[in-house]
Amino acid sequence: MGSKNQNSPLKYIKSSQFVRSVFIRIAVIFMLVLIAVVAIVFSSFTTEINKSLISEREKQLDVMENTISKRMAEVSSIAYSIGNDTSFFLESPDKASYYGYEMAETMKRYLIGNDFIEYLAYYRLSEPDTIYTSKGEMSFKGFWSAYLGLNEDSAEKYISMTQSVTKPGVRFMNFESTGKAYFSYICPLPQFSETPQAFVLMLIPFSQVEPIIESQLTNCSGEVAVFDSSGNEIYRTGNLEEGVPVELYTTENGESFMHDGKRFVVQKKISENNSWTYVSVIRLNDIVSRVAVKQLVFIALMMVLMIAAVFVLLRSVVKQYKPINELAVGLSSESDDGKEAGAVIDEKSLLSDKFAVLKDDSMQKQKFEEAYYAAEAANKAKSAFLSNMSHDIRTPMNAIVGMTQIALKHLDDPPYVKDCLQKVGVASQYLLDIINNVLDMSRIESGHFTLSQDVIELPRFIGRIITVLNQSLEVKSQRLIVEVGDVSDEKIIGDNVRLTQVFMNILSNSVKFTPNGGTVGLRISQEASEDEGFGNYVFTFSDNGIGMSPDFVQKVFDTFTRDEKSGISKIEGTGLGMAIVKNFVDLMGGTIVCNSKPGEGTVFTVRMHMKLAQGSDENEAEDYTDTSVLIFGDEKRVCDNQSRMFESVGAKTDCAFSLLDAVKLSSRAASNGKPYKYVIINQSESDKSGIRAVAQLSGAALGADATYILAARDMFSVERSSAYNAGIAAFVQIPLFKSTALSILNNTVKRQDMTDNENTVKLEGAHVLLVEDDKINREIARTLISETGAQTVEAVNGREAVDAFREHGEGYFDVILMDVQMPVMNGYDATVAIRSIQRADASSVPIYAMTANTFDEDVRQVREAGMNGHLGKPYVPSELFELLANAVEQGGGKNSI
Repeated sequence: MGSKNQNSPLKYIKSSQFVRSVFIRIAVIFMLVLIAVVAIVFSSFTTEINKSLISEREKQLDVMENTISKRMAEVSSIAYSIGNDTSFFLESPDKASYYGYEMAETMKRYLIGNDFIEYLAYYRLSEPDTIYTSKGEMSFKGFWSAYLGLNEDSAEKYISMTQSVTKPGVRFMNFESTGKAYFSYICPLPQFSETPQAFVLMLIPFSQVEPIIESQLTNCSGEVAVFDSSGNEIYRTGNLEEGVPVELYTTENGESFMHDGKRFVVQKKISENNSWTYVSVIRLNDIVSRVAVKQLVFIALMMVLMIAAVFVLLRSVVKQYKPINELAVGLSSESDDGKEAGAVIDEKSLLSDKFAVLKDDSMQKQKFEEAYYAAEAANKAKSAFLSNMSHDIRTPMNAIVGMTQIALKHLDDPPYVKDCLQKVGVASQYLLDIINNVLDMSRIESGHFTLSQDVIELPRFIGRIITVLNQSLEVKSQRLIVEVGDVSDEKIIGDNVRLTQVFMNILSNSVKFTPNGGTVGLRISQEASEDEGFGNYVFTFSDNGIGMSPDFVQKVFDTFTRDEKSGISKIEGTGLGMAIVKNFVDLMGGTIVCNSKPGEGTVFTVRMHMKLAQGSDENEAEDYTDTSVLIFGDEKRVCDNQSRMFESVGAKTDCAFSLLDAVKLSSRAASNGKPYKYVIINQSESDKSGIRAVAQLSGAALGADATYILAARDMFSVERSSAYNAGIAAFVQIPLFKSTALSILNNTVKRQDMTDNENTVKLEGAHVLLVEDDKINREIARTLISETGAQTVEAVNGREAVDAFREHGEGYFDVILMDVQMPVMNGYDATVAIRSIQRADASSVPIYAMTANTFDEDVRQVREAGMNGHLGKPYVPSELFELLANAVEQGGGKNSI
């Protein structure tokens, strides 16, 4: 017993003035604070319980409204789509049975992904005894009896109800004979017509929404009701012995009232989608008491735990303090002056050191916790991203599958099939963009991404960007204004593909988030650089679109983020575009800044420090001071920009913004003996080929040497043969760069012929060895190659390719297209084997890889294996034709290109 008492905590409390003066005070204060907190919690728990209950039910009501509204929105969308579907007729056509089968097949497609709809039917007044369903054609009365078990009288009731509907609406149907309940949605066609001719009928089992509605009353007593936008009751349920009068539902949201001596609270939610009103009336009195008992038990348990915590803390401090105290007592007993225990060693300092160590441990723990929460937040963001991505991927996939099925049913209608295939192509490109973005982001985050070093000619680079973007701009009737500032070096070194992605991601976002008829801008300028051989370039992207909130501007470049503002979240997109832009700009050593205001548009400013390509300066030795140029167009900014380009090389310019002004200026210049040598005609909506402008100006005494140049935004909209016949000498792409102005003045602008990059080249007599293991890919490549007139020899693996090359004579093959990943022997090994054959053409025949792996490290591996280059999958016809033409010409083939 004595030993136990000597080691008890009381011994150290008595023997240490520090413990008595500090720790005991802290313990007393801690207990007083604990008691005060418990008292406050106990006195206010009723109010907090009510708030917590109401808050919980509000969230549940939101879930109920969101679930039902989504269902109704999807049902309404299906009804409106059927109303616009050419497969459905308001009047019964000839061959009704054939169209009935087509309508049934079409309705089956509408049910794909909408399995919450149990019955989908189409009924028209011109056939009062017939209804078409997704399961086939049947009589209208038979539909109600076969599907829902109604007798003849009950069926007549619902037939009359259906025929009397004049606007879309939802009704609650409870068929007691079968024990089934449905939400019925009936949509008259044409919609909102006073005399409808047909109806779309959908039955949604009440079991789809019943758990959501019933959950509102879990552990509660009350009622739940749903009213349509006109105030008509759609559905009402509850678990009260006594009902709640309907007039009490008009109480304001969140207000409470007394009914039969008991207190209720009303909660309302008006749907933004269909203006339905969701109301719950919850009785509070009968659950507060139960929760109060639980609260009291919780408070008591909390007090016990806190007291135990104080005791454990006391034991812990005593345990840590024990060796210090014993050492202090021992040294004190050995001292000559007989000081009391604790006088020799400063216990406070020793304990302070101990607490300092504990503090360091706590800070380290905090860092680990912060890292954990950051990782958890990233995982949640990625989960949200994958949820969005699954929707974005399904959207084009649904289009591809659906339009392919529709095309197969209309093989006898080529224009219809062509339209379907064009839509499949658009959806396929969108799906490919999604996949490319995900792959790019993955490689950037893994640190495996490298940049190539290509020579980029800014005029050609910007021209390609405009060409790709023109279709999207035309669809939304938007204008793209591109301005070129003081750019003296137009050839730079950089990654052409990634820089294109930066421009396209920003500009496509501008188009996407700018309303129809809006304006998108791009300005290019060059600033002085202190580093010789480098240039500082500024690319400013602007639009007058919807803009962004200040909060979202701060995270616009974050990974896995999308703006969830109303109306924006429905716009398709991966949510990775701007994150990829930011990473690419950072990898290139540049910066990007975003400025935006809601409703005023957005401006992205990209600054790049780029290496200049050798020979980038144009030869400006010739004197153009006696050369005059007339610039005609209807946009002052464009004309001013072009005028600045010509004047920067010494030429004199005049601008005309109407044909009348252009004719006057031309006549005056001719009468002064200084006619315009060049006339730049800017493309306009009313005169896309410049023909009308040439006809007007040609009679203005310009002189025989006047040269007409058409400056076009969209080269594909120009009728070139007509333009040539009218007098247009050449075409240039807007915007004009300094080099473009020089090429016009020194007559080096190339006359563009009627062909473009998409047209097939002629390679009759050439032989191509096509090595591809996938049957479909092989068929696609074979078909495209056949359009050039070249002949193909096919192999399905690397071993067959080597054997085919050996079997054919020397110089037979002009080019080899080699897949990379194949069974038996892959493309790399096959290339090595062909190159090692002792034959003159083995080392010189062009071999190109066909692979979906187009990253820089994959391209390097292709080169190291002895191949000449690569062709990405899926095949782009223009790229394949260009590769074949260059390969045949490089190999000195039998054809001239």
